[in-house]
Amino acid sequence: MEGGTADRGAAPAARGDARRRRVRGVDPGRAYRCPPGPYERACQVAWYFKRAKPKSKVLILDGNGDVTSKGALFKKAWAEEYKGIVEYRGNHVLADVDVAASTAKFDVHDAVKADVLNVLPPQRAGAIARAAGVVTANDRWCDVDFLTFESVKVKNVHVLGDAIQFAPACPSRATWRISTRRSARRPWSRCSRGRRRTRRRC
Repeated sequence: MEGGTADRGAAPAARGDARRRRVRGVDPGRAYRCPPGPYERACQVAWYFKRAKPKSKVLILDGNGDVTSKGALFKKAWAEEYKGIVEYRGNHVLADVDVAASTAKFDVHDAVKADVLNVLPPQRAGAIARAAGVVTANDRWCDVDFLTFESVKVKNVHVLGDAIQFAPACPSRATWRISTRRSARRPWSRCSRGRRRTRRRC
């Protein structure tokens, strides 16, 4: 899981023996931090299998009806680079995970037993954010002023990391740093101690 707190859901799993492994993945349905993340992870496993265990297979079981981010790009890679290794199946909504039996169970489809289960549950900002009253977006994430990272809901409370809602344009981290450095307003780099201000980072 990439930050935040897990709710309920799952993702990739594997099955087979030492010579042949099947990795099965279950995407929870966009309730997670990085939309292309599960598909990128599947590609990383497939890349390893292609070189080290070519008889192995990655099966992506997605809670969505189709690939939700960069679909054409991922499908092209699976068809051309990892043909016969990666298989994608949509509309697999996870209902439960039997850890002892290494089995993922779904609302409609048959259960899947695997050697390795890589579960990506639905995510949200942590309980502390909800207790502080700063959760605003989709009842999961925290909207902030991206110049100060102050909560738009609770004054003088600042939220950092994966708990925040993406910026509208969702720029890359490097682009964001360049744009903010060019800005004359840099409130996060000044700390107040009484009447005196320093130039150090908070």
